[in-house]
Amino acid sequence: MEKEIKPTVYIAMPCYDSVKINTMLSVIKLIQQLAKSGIEVGINTMKSPLIHQARNYLTSVFLTTKYQYLLFIDSDVEFEPESVMRMLVAKKDIVCTPYRVKA
Repeated sequence: MEKEIKPTVYIAMPCYDSVKINTMLSVIKLIQQLAKSGIEVGINTMKSPLIHQARNYLTSVFLTTKYQYLLFIDSDVEFEPESVMRMLVAKKDIVCTPYRVKA
């Protein structure tokens, strides 16, 4: 029987000024869910008025890590951890999802 290899996830949060409280609560719930599922997670953020530069920086840092998946989370969105879990189960190279609620 083959041992299941768990994915590893690097959460990147570029932000202009601050992270909304509901966003942070969503991230905390996500990290708890990932840990409960045995999925290793790392997190990093960068404050910058130029979000594209923050995304580029966070991507370059991700590329130097051992993590398999890069997950960008905007600093003003609220989400359920299950949506991220569904993306991981998809086992695709690129997955994206729209969001309905700003935090």
